[in-house]
Amino acid sequence: MSSISSHLTVLEASNWINGQRSTKGARKTSINPATYDVIGHYPDDGLDAAQQAVVAAKTAFRESAWAHDNELRSIVLEQLAQAFERNRDRLLEVLALENGKVKGEAAFEQGTLTQVIEARAKASSIQATPELINDPEAFNKFQQAQGELSGALSRLMVVSERYPTLQANQ
Repeated sequence: MSSISSHLTVLEASNWINGQRSTKGARKTSINPATYDVIGHYPDDGLDAAQQAVVAAKTAFRESAWAHDNELRSIVLEQLAQAFERNRDRLLEVLALENGKVKGEAAFEQGTLTQVIEARAKASSIQATPELINDPEAFNKFQQAQGELSGALSRLMVVSERYPTLQANQ
């Protein structure tokens, strides 16, 4: 663990593949592009490890409760959004350090991601069933959740399409 500022401590990073910690790759250094200070270290496990991680993620999605349990998915996504909010200042600091971003731009990106996660959690909590169509109140909630998700995803698309020239104050 190394302190990179008076209020931010970054731990050594590791990769997780199929529930296992992987640190067998060469250690790489993460540098602040503005100051060239070392801000952390991470393992580069290579292409094979990246492919194993993708296979493990796809398998977990297809074969776990995540694939069919909307309530579980909604709960986990909401917890993730809450974790982003709880750690907002630290995440902004890391984005600024790792990517050389001004904090306003980092805040815009972090806020957009949190909105997408929250909207996905809300949309996941409402299962589309034949009964839903016959219940005007429930159907309205479903449409509202889908609209919020669509709006959040549209904002995310703006971030990705205009990256890295996005100006956070627009």
